[in-house]
Amino acid sequence: MEGESRRFKRMYICYGALKKGWREGCRPIIGLDGCHLKTVYKGILLTAVGIDGNNGMYPIAWAIVEKENREAWTWFVEFLKQDLELKNDFSYTFISDKQKGLLDAVKDLLPNTEHRHCARHMYNNFKGMGILELNSEIFLGCSKVNNQGMVF
Repeated sequence: MEGESRRFKRMYICYGALKKGWREGCRPIIGLDGCHLKTVYKGILLTAVGIDGNNGMYPIAWAIVEKENREAWTWFVEFLKQDLELKNDFSYTFISDKQKGLLDAVKDLLPNTEHRHCARHMYNNFKGMGILELNSEIFLGCSKVNNQGMVF
């Protein structure tokens, strides 16, 4: 490593108890998100959360990466797929916003899984573009409505 400086690149954490708990007691839904770390070291925190039997958030795994892109999300989802023993079938649903590289990473590694977008992120994006004049309670309430029993 002559002339090169050593630099932290990535770190992934998924405790065995969390893996087992998700496989045995959570719904087959995984929320993926990332946020900027605003410390002197910078970086991006990637997270995977599930939904437990009481409709609570269940932490599954997290990672710190150098930047948010397709390569980092692919790296994270590969570890997640291995740790949770995810099969490439139709029994899992991923929920996320449209983060850089995330949609492609999931599509590449688990092409048969469902992928949905978070209503809160969609609302904020629409509001920021001036598309929605609704208040958030109405929009988010509508996002929870299903079509069972409705006549079209």
